[in-house]
Amino acid sequence: KVIDLSRIDSRLVYYLSKRENFDTLNMFYASKLILVEGATEEIYINSLLQHDPLLNNIRIISIGQKGFKTFIEAWESFHCTNHDKLGIVRDYDYQDQAKKDHEAHNSDAILVKTSSGKEFEEDFINADGNLEKMNKLFSTENSAQEMYNYMTSDKLNNIIAVCQALDSGESFSTPYYISTLLDWMKQ
Repeated sequence: KVIDLSRIDSRLVYYLSKRENFDTLNMFYASKLILVEGATEEIYINSLLQHDPLLNNIRIISIGQKGFKTFIEAWESFHCTNHDKLGIVRDYDYQDQAKKDHEAHNSDAILVKTSSGKEFEEDFINADGNLEKMNKLFSTENSAQEMYNYMTSDKLNNIIAVCQALDSGESFSTPYYISTLLDWMKQ
């Protein structure tokens, strides 16, 4: 597959050239791609992908920021077939307008899903039965708010512990906004 950058806005090419890793190549060549805000979501969703053979053709990129507009424009510039799909998992962060602006991009090829609570950790904790399982995993007796504070105090190590429990057979509920995106990606 050949990607012709001559038709792409020069500002976009410059922006992508500053991302000095394989993310840009994944954006060019992955027919199914999920963009997430941070490493926590990237680690968690990659763990889910390993457990479902129908999802093994999806690439995940953590963009390390809130805004996805430039990435959506870049992806649209490179992908023009009906088979390609771009999923976006974003935090709500109590920003109604940003949610509306991002979800306005939803189409047959793009699906933006936003957490119900402030961010991923809140939705994960509040998903069916997860608080009890997390208290067992971390040997705590936390309320949902206390578990949220605990999870966000060391996001990466805590989500890695959750993913290791998943790998060992523990079944956590997937937050709805992520499960609906993954179901869409399978279609």
